[in-house]
Amino acid sequence: MTDASHTLSSVSAGALQSIGTLGDAAGFTTADIEILEALAVSMIRERKLDRAEDCLRMACLLDHARPGLWVRLGDCRRLRKNFGAALDNYELAAEVGAAPDAWLSIKRAICYLALDRKEQAFGLLEEAERLADRQAADASAKQFLTALLASVRGADAGKSEA
Repeated sequence: MTDASHTLSSVSAGALQSIGTLGDAAGFTTADIEILEALAVSMIRERKLDRAEDCLRMACLLDHARPGLWVRLGDCRRLRKNFGAALDNYELAAEVGAAPDAWLSIKRAICYLALDRKEQAFGLLEEAERLADRQAADASAKQFLTALLASVRGADAGKSEA
């Protein structure tokens, strides 16, 4: 695990909720942290991923209890192809309260695929299918999941023929 992820993983989610945040102690408001997050999103769109990651790391440090910040940091790190760190961030998002979600399972599966850990990836893709059906996820999640599964299964079939 990396930076704040390592420290937070050793503390229970309940303990994290009870101690408040560094942002609270330092006088940062929710609006201040949302500005950092918005700036990071803008930088991601501009493909300034290193600067976006810095903003998101700061936002997570200031408010460790917001799962969406950890998911965004994971997304940024996944785009930077730092798949192990992205997985750490997605797991932290769940620890601090992110609800099970088809998209989050898909993102985690993509990381596992990139790390050539197919068993974990397939398990998450199956989980994403169940969640998408149960949660009536938007059509784009189901379409993406269908395409991803077909692609992965097709790649596996091609390898077994070779």
